[in-house]
Amino acid sequence: MSLFSSDYSYLGINLGTSSVKLVELANNNGVPHLLTYGFTEQSIDIIKDDSEAARREIVRILKQLCNEAQVSSNKVITALPTFSVFSSVISMPRMSKKDLSSAVLWEAKKIIPMPFEDIILDWYVLNEDSNTQSSKFKGFFKRIKKEANEEKKDNNKKDIKNSLSNNQKKNEDIKILLTGAPKNLVTKYIDIFQRANLNLLSLETEIFALIRALVGNDKSTLIIVDMGAASTNISLVKNGSVIINRSIELGGKNVTSEISQNLNVAFERAEQFKFDIGINAEGQADSSIFKSIESTMVPIVDEIKYTIDFFKNQLNFNESGNNNIEKIILTGGSSSLTYLPEYLSKKLNKKVYIGDPMARVIYPDDLKSIIEEIGSKLSVSVGLAMREIV
Repeated sequence: MSLFSSDYSYLGINLGTSSVKLVELANNNGVPHLLTYGFTEQSIDIIKDDSEAARREIVRILKQLCNEAQVSSNKVITALPTFSVFSSVISMPRMSKKDLSSAVLWEAKKIIPMPFEDIILDWYVLNEDSNTQSSKFKGFFKRIKKEANEEKKDNNKKDIKNSLSNNQKKNEDIKILLTGAPKNLVTKYIDIFQRANLNLLSLETEIFALIRALVGNDKSTLIIVDMGAASTNISLVKNGSVIINRSIELGGKNVTSEISQNLNVAFERAEQFKFDIGINAEGQADSSIFKSIESTMVPIVDEIKYTIDFFKNQLNFNESGNNNIEKIILTGGSSSLTYLPEYLSKKLNKKVYIGDPMARVIYPDDLKSIIEEIGSKLSVSVGLAMREIV
């Protein structure tokens, strides 16, 4: 049900592996207002299933969800799953913007693990302030539109090599985040939204939406842990920019399956146990549920620790000053596991809390209890809808 009316509103649509989530935000002088939201728990595999039947089913779900949520706009921003996108941090010598653009593409060809002509590449400088940053993330949909013009540029390879060689002497390295998406996946998303009669304005990655919704103008160094049903994405953010992006194929369904097997109960009952009891073993006569959950959480904890170590040791961001990792933000449907923030805080010796994607969104007071309950599920969608507003 639409809550307000507006001529300038945007849909953030998140196609997850087990659900589709939608948020519509209105632009009120740069302040996002919630118009409507909706989600449906239906398993879809937009990444692996390339059949015509699968595309038709996703289109049907999108149309039905938009109809039930009574959306007032067809302007959409969506995102590619983190695990489907290649990202890497590279060090480059400081040089002019013109030379840097060519040099980054030259270096990217060396490390992208697939044919260069099959990907859409974006990049930006990590350790520059917002006033001198060489390139902001534009979104893969906008990049593919410019692809023809970019391919026509005749870069002299010898000049690029000389530029890299000459600038190495300055010993002023800057760090670049490369992000690449498979071209066929981008065109698949474009096709699906066209069929659903939705105007796709931009296609980015989930982490950029999460930073927009959960971090905002916070310049501290932090980690976002996005726990979905089938995977968990771990991203280290510094100065509002993503430094490290990692994904592990383990999520809420794995936790429930472990409880179901160990206690020999149905999946639905195990799901209830998971949220009712959670990962706090204190005061429990039977700690079987705690042990089941903890065994599944071990790889996630290890991956977070690896991310912290990689940041300090491999990327040479020692934890001092603004490089100190101040907090860990949890989000995603599976982050609502009872006592999870306390458990991770103890394991990682960091402040851990559930992120609030609606903190900078205006919505009716009578929705507060509902928003608090489902907010984490909508984090990506909120961040996507905010792209054209904030």
